[in-house]
Amino acid sequence: MGLFGPSWKATRCKAQLQMVVGRKRLQKNKKELANKATKKAVAEMVREGKLDNASIKVEVVLQEEALLRAFELIELYAELLLVRMSLLDKEKVCPEDLREAVASVVFAAPALGDLPELTQVRKDLTAKFTKEWVGEMVPIYLNPDLRELLTIRTPDPAVKFEKLSEIVAEHKVEWDAEAARVKLLGGAVPPPRGGDGGTGAGSVLAEPPQPAAQPQPVPVAVAQQFVPVQQPVAQVQYTYVQGLAPPPQVVLAPPTFATGVVTAPPPTTGVPPAQA
Repeated sequence: MGLFGPSWKATRCKAQLQMVVGRKRLQKNKKELANKATKKAVAEMVREGKLDNASIKVEVVLQEEALLRAFELIELYAELLLVRMSLLDKEKVCPEDLREAVASVVFAAPALGDLPELTQVRKDLTAKFTKEWVGEMVPIYLNPDLRELLTIRTPDPAVKFEKLSEIVAEHKVEWDAEAARVKLLGGAVPPPRGGDGGTGAGSVLAEPPQPAAQPQPVPVAVAQQFVPVQQPVAQVQYTYVQGLAPPPQVVLAPPTFATGVVTAPPPTTGVPPAQA
């Protein structure tokens, strides 16, 4: 920019980035000590049975830890810009591999009041690449993790309970975890645990699992086998009159499935058999 706005100076921006790195390290140590003291206070509240106070105080722990992680990212981007400052000074358009660093530093400057030098770095980068370009590129190239860390919102109850459990375990405080879970998760009933050994959480009787229904066999039509029935063999009767032999009468029998051959007596010649 010209006379009516801030101008770009590489030396000034470099000096401010160096101060950001140094101040960040001081702030990190300070916040780590404060976070440790806050965790101890939360553990004492749980030991005294002040679960409501502890659940509120644990939100401070979550915010401080998110801020510490944001500091780490800002330090990384600041060191990258310091190394590439000569290239950044020569280029009229921001190099592709530096756009995430520029966008993240510009976004984080208003949220990180503990690093006031970031405000001047933001002004210098805006003067270098114009306010319009910065406004368009920040939503595109901003690190989504940094956005999440610097966004202030009410933490999820499950996240609060997990952090509270971690603090209690770290300080070896005895407490009723199941009762705390029900209270912090809005009265949700915790899942039953088998063989709790009388922890006071209460036993939940569950019906035994029913066996799965077995598929019924599908009836299959079976072809009936034809079994032939044997019919009685027809008998041929002959009548003999002494002195007269009538011609033999042949009676045809109906077809049967019986096996065997019917043998008829030989025809007579009209002479009666000799008397014994």
